[in-house]
Amino acid sequence: MRDELITKIKQEKETCDRTLRSIQESRKRSLEEIAHRKEELKAPLQQLRQLEKSVEQLAQNAISLSEVADTPQPQGTETGDWADG
Repeated sequence: MRDELITKIKQEKETCDRTLRSIQESRKRSLEEIAHRKEELKAPLQQLRQLEKSVEQLAQNAISLSEVADTPQPQGTETGDWADG
């Protein structure tokens, strides 16, 4: 009976050891996959950042043009007439 118990304990320990190794390998694989994916995303992220800067610049230009267009022209000062001189 004692031998049976020792055998079962050994088997259980081996099972636990295999499970632990499997978990560790999965974790290692996951970390490697994360690092690989991070590298894959660097270029698209850089492109997105550049696009964001371009959009911000275009928005600023549009705001500036809008402000210039909204500036009222002085009344009674026509230009381009033959009498302007």
